[in-house]
Amino acid sequence: MTDERKGLAKGFSAALINRIGTVVLILVITLVGVSIAGYIFKWGWTGLRWSGEDGSKTFKTLWDWLGLMIIPIVLAAGAFWFKRTTERVEKDIASRTEKERAQEAAMEIYFDRMSDLLLDKDPLLKSEPNSAAREMAATRTLAVLRRLDGNRRNQVFQFLGDACLLGRPEKKAPPSGMVTKPMIPMILKPLARKADPFSVLEDRSIEGMNLSRANLGEVNLSGASMIGTNLVEANLRLSNLTGVRLCEADLAGADLYGAKLEAADLGSAKLEAVNLVEANLEGAVLEEANLKGAYLTSACLKGAFVSRADLNGVVLHGANLEGASMVETNLEGADLELANLVGTVGLTCEQLRLAKNWEKAYRDEALACDAEIPKPPKDMTGFTPVIPDSLNF
Repeated sequence: MTDERKGLAKGFSAALINRIGTVVLILVITLVGVSIAGYIFKWGWTGLRWSGEDGSKTFKTLWDWLGLMIIPIVLAAGAFWFKRTTERVEKDIASRTEKERAQEAAMEIYFDRMSDLLLDKDPLLKSEPNSAAREMAATRTLAVLRRLDGNRRNQVFQFLGDACLLGRPEKKAPPSGMVTKPMIPMILKPLARKADPFSVLEDRSIEGMNLSRANLGEVNLSGASMIGTNLVEANLRLSNLTGVRLCEADLAGADLYGAKLEAADLGSAKLEAVNLVEANLEGAVLEEANLKGAYLTSACLKGAFVSRADLNGVVLHGANLEGASMVETNLEGADLELANLVGTVGLTCEQLRLAKNWEKAYRDEALACDAEIPKPPKDMTGFTPVIPDSLNF
């Protein structure tokens, strides 16, 4: 249906509703007028005031009046409610339609301008990190992200990813052969003066987006909602992910070295072979997360909820799991050398014996498991052993 037909249909609907409301109002006024006239002028046919056979006069009681007026009152109230509801719905539809049109227009203009920058005589892909072209691209991107909803934001990120503007290039060069070196994160950390690039998004939501291989190193994403986001092989080194919601997200092979993940929700997340060396996961939720083959050397997991997580083959060399909940956690093949397991909840000897070097882990007497417990350092607070050379990234 064209816009002209939609406008005609909307106008006809509004006119019909107005006419129905007018007719109902006229009927109500007529009934009220007839009732008052019949009462004053003693119109017997109205049944409002009449004389009996014995000459007695009978008047309508309050209850009779209520019974008489209930129908027109209900009709009037119903017509008023229907009209107001319809007007409100039409306004909401019109507002949404206008907003969607504005978003579509903003996105089309953005794509056109970015395409011009990519095809310019000095292409954006060949520009220097602090060039005017990159600043312009970053500013335009942040401006358009303010105006778009989640679905359209995803389209913008998809465009940036396809154009090799979002982060690290693919292992093979694109057809144009223009990318010869890794790109800086032009969009998510485009300007040095922007400490929090996602502050432009009021709901801080980037759920379900495809950010695989994106370069988000040192970016502040604290408090963001990234449920179901694709972050496969993404660079998140030293990034601030405090309180972020990453449940069911895919971070397989991602680099989170030294990242701040305090109180983050990583429930059911895919974290296979992820680099979490020296990451801070204090109080984080890792329930049912898959961390097969992950590196958590010297990571802090104090008070973390790791129950029913799969830590098969995980390197926990020197990791601090003090007070962590580890009910039914799979530790098969995990390296627990110098790990701090003091105060863990739900951990059993049966689980421990599936791990490697578990005898070298610091633990409570209840988890001696017929093996000598190594003498812990005088101060376990902030204990960070030297990372083996084989684990350096």
